[in-house]
Amino acid sequence: MKPIILALLLLGTSLLYAQNSGQNPSVDVLRNGRIVLANGDTLDGRFTINLPNDLLEYKLGNSIKTYSARQVQYFYFQEEEANIIRYFFTLPYSDYGSYKAPHLFELLYLGQKLSLYCRERIVIENVPYYDGFTNRTHFVSRNKLVNDFYFRDNKGLISLFSQTRKNLLSFMKGYEEPIKEHLNNIEMSFSNREDMIKLIDYYNNLIQPHKNDNSKQTPPDTSKQR
Repeated sequence: MKPIILALLLLGTSLLYAQNSGQNPSVDVLRNGRIVLANGDTLDGRFTINLPNDLLEYKLGNSIKTYSARQVQYFYFQEEEANIIRYFFTLPYSDYGSYKAPHLFELLYLGQKLSLYCRERIVIENVPYYDGFTNRTHFVSRNKLVNDFYFRDNKGLISLFSQTRKNLLSFMKGYEEPIKEHLNNIEMSFSNREDMIKLIDYYNNLIQPHKNDNSKQTPPDTSKQR
């Protein structure tokens, strides 16, 4: 793994997740992959991911070993249905205040200037349902998967993206006009993974044209950049 990491660090950026798999890693589904611990040990096998609590539960025979984000450098697993590999890194982050705690982030795009990370969560929403038998509209509850996107600059600072145009442009100072023009010429959603990846790729190529190599599917180990 180390030679691959070194080669990618030299080559530059990677487009890591080009489609929405429709799968949510924050639920108790066994994944088959590798966990690299903070002490350098590796665990190969099956594990579940609990993103809301930043925990991994590694299955070893009939026993379960729980690891917090603080104990993990990074992990990855193969999304079998979408035939992709998804990478998660432990990075320090704080919503409020100066104290930064370790959290698990999925790496979607590694850029020379700006990188894109994601955390998924489930929200309960009420949606209208028309009952033709009673001729009434009722509201039913359902679970919805929500993507929270985070930008990480080349100094390692992680910031939550509020999914507004104004907030987006605040991360792209000096390139506001070409980004505005680009947004006016495309159809995209700030809540869509694929759209966001393409947008961040466009921005990074504005700054350093032809430096992004989107064919690579294994990211460098950014967990040490903390």
